[in-house]
Amino acid sequence: MDPIEFHKTLNFYSQAKDSHELVNKVLGGNQKPLSSDLNVARLLTERVEKFFNDNERQLALFDLPALENLQHLVHKEILELDRNSDLAGQCDYLKALEKTIEVSLNLAKNDSDLSILPDVLLSLSDQYSSIGDYIKLALLGRAPSTKIIDDAFATASNEDIADFMQEARQRYESEPLIFNDMIHIFFQHAPAEAQVQFFSSLTENDDHFLTSVISALPSNLTYLDLSGCPCVEDHHLENIGGRLNSLQSLNLTGCNKLTDAAAVAITHLPNLQQLDLTECYGLADGAIVTIANSSNMAELQILILTSCPLSDAAVAAIANSPHMTNLHNLIVDNCIALTDAAVVSIANSPHMAKLKELGVQGCNLTNAAVVAIANSPHMTNLQILLFVGSMLTNAAVVALANSPHINNLQYLNLSFCRPLSNAGAVALAQSPNMANLKDFNLSGCNLLTDEAAVAVAESRYIAKLLNLNFSGCNLMTDHAVAAIAASPQMKTLEVLSFINCPLLTDEAALAILSSPFMTNLLRVDFEGCNLLTDETRKKIAQMLKQNAHRGVEE
Repeated sequence: MDPIEFHKTLNFYSQAKDSHELVNKVLGGNQKPLSSDLNVARLLTERVEKFFNDNERQLALFDLPALENLQHLVHKEILELDRNSDLAGQCDYLKALEKTIEVSLNLAKNDSDLSILPDVLLSLSDQYSSIGDYIKLALLGRAPSTKIIDDAFATASNEDIADFMQEARQRYESEPLIFNDMIHIFFQHAPAEAQVQFFSSLTENDDHFLTSVISALPSNLTYLDLSGCPCVEDHHLENIGGRLNSLQSLNLTGCNKLTDAAAVAITHLPNLQQLDLTECYGLADGAIVTIANSSNMAELQILILTSCPLSDAAVAAIANSPHMTNLHNLIVDNCIALTDAAVVSIANSPHMAKLKELGVQGCNLTNAAVVAIANSPHMTNLQILLFVGSMLTNAAVVALANSPHINNLQYLNLSFCRPLSNAGAVALAQSPNMANLKDFNLSGCNLLTDEAAVAVAESRYIAKLLNLNFSGCNLMTDHAVAAIAASPQMKTLEVLSFINCPLLTDEAALAILSSPFMTNLLRVDFEGCNLLTDETRKKIAQMLKQNAHRGVEE
């Protein structure tokens, strides 16, 4: 018998509710009760003994629950038959059967010798190269090393995950013990990407299936990614909060059925370090206040609330909570109801002193928000500032440039802050606060001209840039690109973007091609620069290929 079929059959037998159902499962059809026919007891015992004798090499630790269920059922029937001396024959047969099951239990418990496995399972060849195959080995009590399974997940295709998902669904109702172990093993090793594919393939009607999955998850699971799962509801979070106390990372992106009640369940996860509630449109201020006020959330380092329907009061609750002091990253991008008051509450709070990243893209902010950050002694650890699409003027940027506190910035994104002009860019370029800057994004600031690019290129402070973006700065000319290419300060650049800069010509590309300082460039974006010829674009592509090859060799 095929190994998986053996376990399937054993599981089928073990689910019998009483001896009569067991007889019908083993012998088939509608048999007489054991108590009324000695021959039925004999046939049952012979059939089950043969089943175990023929398949003893398949027995593994995995089988213990099924064997124990079967043993309990047989022993219960023996106790019933033993009360009637007229049924001594049936009782003797079942005692022999109980002995066989006991032997099988011992084999399963002591199953530590690979030699008892069928030869076909000893080879980790192409036959066992997919996730499903490795999980089958684990189900047989013969899991390969953790590294082998992790490598299988690392190289798994979408089809591999889909195949596993299909088999899990098949086992879900007919073989719950196998289903539980399959889920347990899968999530012991599945990286976030595999988890996302698993959960996002569910439908809104999979409520009960998801409940069973969550109940089968390893209790020591440290990360769970439910992003894109359409059937997650509050009661699922209650199950998670009650079972997965080791969880450190929880992603609920797009789980739109969650309400403020889910926040209470989340606060039952005392080791949580990262929480992503992006696009959880059912969560309002109450949920965030609950999380912020919970002492169980004291380990939280990353909180992502992108596109949640929050008000300034929710952000103030986070900022003023003594339980939020370990926050490193706070993202409230596209929370369109937020105003300057939200950022001011963050800037003024000593509880936010460990903050390294603040994302407020798409919020309704003005200069007051940036000035508050620039003037705050609590914001000295900030490394990443995202102000995309804000109505900031040069005054706000000058405040950052002159701040005595903001000198650790590595990523500054001011894209589509359309009121910004050259004066703001020049102030930043001339500021020692920009000495650690690695990523500078001024795309969509369409008042900027060559002067801004030249100031950045010639800055004595900006010398660690990896990524520079002037896309959409449609007043810039070849001179801007030439200044960057000619600057030894720009020798660390890996990505340079001038998308949709219509005044650029082949001269811009030739400046890059002839520069001794552009040897680390891996990507140059001139998309939408329609005056560049195809021949020049090919030369740039060849140069980038050579740079990449050189980087690999080094």
